Amino acid sequence: NEGTIDADGSGTITFSSTSGWTNSGTMRASLGTLALTGSGTNNGAIEVAAGRDLTAQNGYTQGGAGTLSIDIGGLADFAEVKVTGTATLAGTLDINLTNGFDPAIGATFTVMTFTSRMGDFSSVTGLAIGGGKKFSRTFIANAMVLEVVSE
Repeated sequence: NEGTIDADGSGTITFSSTSGWTNSGTMRASLGTLALTGSGTNNGAIEVAAGRDLTAQNGYTQGGAGTLSIDIGGLADFAEVKVTGTATLAGTLDINLTNGFDPAIGATFTVMTFTSRMGDFSSVTGLAIGGGKKFSRTFIANAMVLEVVSE
């Protein structure tokens, strides 16, 4: 993909490849779900809206030039990236609060799950919430969790 693909309706857009996929454009799950099968690399932008999913069935590779944007719009209204296989991480993680949501200290969001993980994002934007709060990012057994903590 070198353009823009948007799951902007209910349902799922599935990218299936036996030889691998590469995103150097924009892939967006604004109202639907993005499903990736086969191995591939994101070197562009993948944007997952609050309440939407990105599923990767054979692992997920976030290239050094890629950005993964996740939106959080409420306690039960946040983007989820669900990886079956290895999540290989680099590039940028971009966290966005939407819908005027102002999470309380102690709120947690499991925004990514995986079978295993290699690496970490090179940079993370959107950790500062304001009002004396920020997101703390933690990797636990098979997930990445954001928790709202005091600055």
